[in-house]
Amino acid sequence: MISKKELLAYIINKKGCIHPFIISRIIAYSELKWYSKWLTDFKYIGFLKVFYIDGLKGIIEEDNCFQKINDCIKYVCHVPELNPDIKMFIDNVLAELSSLSIDQLNSKVVSHKFYDILLNKR
Repeated sequence: MISKKELLAYIINKKGCIHPFIISRIIAYSELKWYSKWLTDFKYIGFLKVFYIDGLKGIIEEDNCFQKINDCIKYVCHVPELNPDIKMFIDNVLAELSSLSIDQLNSKVVSHKFYDILLNKR
């Protein structure tokens, strides 16, 4: 399992300034693809086609390394090194999702066959 902050920092650093909605969809999709084990201990709250990641906002607001610029989040500190397998996995997920619109990204998550399991993750 990877720390929530490390995963956030890595994704935000790779994407540049990114909206929290998109961050949450990338993290959720990563968890769904990594399904044999969960990547993080994030809790997902939602139903049908709507969800949020409990605690995500708090991590971003409480750590000065995450800076909010208008409607996007930027990571301004040294990016932690990820386990090479997780790093390659996240890089592949980011490449897979890079051309999707916000609606397509959300749909990819909420229509995933393990979405209900993600919402019940403990």
